Amino acid sequence: MYESDLLLLIFLILLFAYLKSSFQSFIKYHQLFRKIKGPKTLPLGLIAYIFTANSEADRFQILQNLSKKYPNFYSLWFGSKYLFVTDDPNIAQKLLTYPQCVEKNFFMELFGFPNGLISLKSDRWKSERKLLNSSFSLPVLQSYIPIFDKSIRLGVKELQQKCDKGEFDIKHDVTFVVMNAVLNTTFGREISKDVIESIIKSTEKLLDIVWSRSMNPLLYYDSIYSLTSMKKQEDSHRRLIFKFIDEEWNELQNGSKSILESSFIHQLIKVSNDGRMYTKEEVNDHVGTMLVAAGDTTSTALNFLFLMLAMHENIQHRIVKEINEVFGELEDLIVDYEKLSELKYVEMVIKETLRLFSPATGIFREVKAEVDLGKIDSEIENLRLPQGTNLIINVFGLHRKKEIWGENAEAFNPENFLAEKMSERHNYCFLPFANGSRLCIGNRYAMIFMKLIVAHYVKNFHFSTSLKYEDVKVKAGITLGLIGDFSVAVTKRR
Repeated sequence: MYESDLLLLIFLILLFAYLKSSFQSFIKYHQLFRKIKGPKTLPLGLIAYIFTANSEADRFQILQNLSKKYPNFYSLWFGSKYLFVTDDPNIAQKLLTYPQCVEKNFFMELFGFPNGLISLKSDRWKSERKLLNSSFSLPVLQSYIPIFDKSIRLGVKELQQKCDKGEFDIKHDVTFVVMNAVLNTTFGREISKDVIESIIKSTEKLLDIVWSRSMNPLLYYDSIYSLTSMKKQEDSHRRLIFKFIDEEWNELQNGSKSILESSFIHQLIKVSNDGRMYTKEEVNDHVGTMLVAAGDTTSTALNFLFLMLAMHENIQHRIVKEINEVFGELEDLIVDYEKLSELKYVEMVIKETLRLFSPATGIFREVKAEVDLGKIDSEIENLRLPQGTNLIINVFGLHRKKEIWGENAEAFNPENFLAEKMSERHNYCFLPFANGSRLCIGNRYAMIFMKLIVAHYVKNFHFSTSLKYEDVKVKAGITLGLIGDFSVAVTKRR
């Protein structure tokens, strides 16, 4: 009886703290909330609204419909958090370039890895980014091409076993190739298959847990979240990832392993030896961010890309033609950076995939000091967002905006990225890697890898599927998800 009474008391105390926080937020943002269009609900109102949805796809669509109902920008309550949401490229440019908006908001705190570049606080981010820029310089990325190439060739061998055997879910095959390459370039050596599989499993479970937590504002409070089984599971998956990183870091510092000098972890050691002594937690967060963020976002984009190729025979044919023009019709591909740079149509296909199925459906920031957005529509002469406002740039909505991409904005059409068409569009209409001062440091890494895997896979295989484009339904997560499987069939092209 005593234990149940104690738990009830703890719950009431936490509930009081939550309601107090909601009330204080409501008072602070009430005038702004009344001024800006959006669903006029009290705190917690949107949560009830979202969770009336029948499925994950419907839930995601509800959020996207808000952007259509309130075009360009709107505000709303999510739990006790006040959000300003936009899919307007002009507003997005201001939010991504103003120094008051460099800080990531509470959503990214839930992601964890607080010392990694994605989540790092703005007061430390600039100096840390400068230290790590060399880790993603062009010479370093060029040195990764043989590692990418080897990982992809192993993936080709695996897919050959599935030729002429009907449709299958390609997701794990692609994810394994990506994680193999990410681990090898991060640690500068080959990693065993068992380790790769365990890292994939832990990163996927970890991201699922973080997303589930982000959908329940009560769990934003560590005091409540720490009492849940989700917290125990999250800690377990993080420990597995960190244990592997710790072992590698310790062996490399002891000089007991020979690794590629351009590898990411070797760059951290070099920076550390030059006077910036990284703590164990900082190393774990930097490397963990690389494994979780780079691995998941790149594999997500590629899974959608191969599904799109399977649905669009004409596009697949044009890629084959370009590959043969650039590399010749030899059976094997001899790859270097210059030849990859010549794959212009492949790049257009990748960008069109990132437009319609950007792994990051939104960009999350927080206003650190009052910001003046000026006149952003005919009704609001001078919009000022106070300190603490949570900002969301709806990338998914921006990338499908008919005012930018035309009446067929929902269709898959790589010619959207012809140079002459893009020159007529806003510089901030395409944000798969964000933009401005916190542009993703790994954008060139991802593009090089994606070009290379497309070249190898399409050179070797013909992709097909019984799925129809109009039946593709997506769901939100830490990265964009597909409702159902990435079902494709492969046959040998030669």
